[in-house]
Amino acid sequence: DWAGNVQKGPLHNIRLNEQELQAAKARGAHHMKHPIVGERIVDLSVRAANPRTHQIYNPATQVSRFLGGIHFKKIVGRDPDLFKATLGKGSFVVVGTDGILSLKKSEDLNIEVDRIVEAARNGANAEALVKDANQRFGADNATAIVWRPHPKAELDEVFRRRLKNV
Repeated sequence: DWAGNVQKGPLHNIRLNEQELQAAKARGAHHMKHPIVGERIVDLSVRAANPRTHQIYNPATQVSRFLGGIHFKKIVGRDPDLFKATLGKGSFVVVGTDGILSLKKSEDLNIEVDRIVEAARNGANAEALVKDANQRFGADNATAIVWRPHPKAELDEVFRRRLKNV
């Protein structure tokens, strides 16, 4: 933000956010703990077939809010979290999927966020964050957006040029 503080949005992951798990359960999700893939939520009324093996299964996820995902339409949330932050010189916004973080427990969040913030402060763009995540954690749907506002003087010049062309 304008003062150099890091503003974090909530995690939409049932393994690390008890409130999200309870909300998914309230929507009818079944909570399961798998010995290999970990905690997941599933809608037991939905069945799918693996396109390669044709095996029937119940699709499961640990992400509790997202767009798309027809198999999860009853149990995941679709409402975004909105909040305001006043940005200043040197500010940036990073939006990313859980794939750019490697969180085994909620205490790891601050360590991972600090790593990402430091990289962005040093000029890392979204491609660099995703590449780093893929190298460190393997390919796990690592997606990121890094947005840096233009200083006001630059924006004023952009608007002047656009107005000349109108």
